[in-house]
Amino acid sequence: MRRIQNRGTPRGYLSSIPYGGMLSTPGGYPAISNREEHVTMASNTYTVKGMTCDHCVGSVTAEVTKIPGITDISVDVAAGRLTVDSDGPISDDAITEAVEEAGYEVVVPA
Repeated sequence: MRRIQNRGTPRGYLSSIPYGGMLSTPGGYPAISNREEHVTMASNTYTVKGMTCDHCVGSVTAEVTKIPGITDISVDVAAGRLTVDSDGPISDDAITEAVEEAGYEVVVPA
C-alpha cells in the first residue's frame, strides 16, 4: 500500500483571494470549497407579552422553529423580545400564530 503525504497546496493552484474572499484557481475559476455559507436575508424583532422563564423561551422557540425558512431565533425574556432570522421573507402572521400557539401574545406597535 502506498502512503500519500499532504504537503500543502501545489504552488499557484489557489492563486489569489480576490475581493469578497472567494478563492480562485490560476484560470480565474472559483475553487471548490467544503465550507457552508449561511446568508441571512431577513431579521425581524417582535415584542412578546407573558414570557417569564426559561420554559417560556423553550415553548416559543419550539413553535417558531416549525416555520419553514427560519434560520435563527433569539428570545430575551427580560426584554420580552423575539428576534427571528430567516433565509427569506416570513409573514408577521406566521410568527404571531406560532407565538400564540405557544401560549403568548405578540404586541403589535400602535
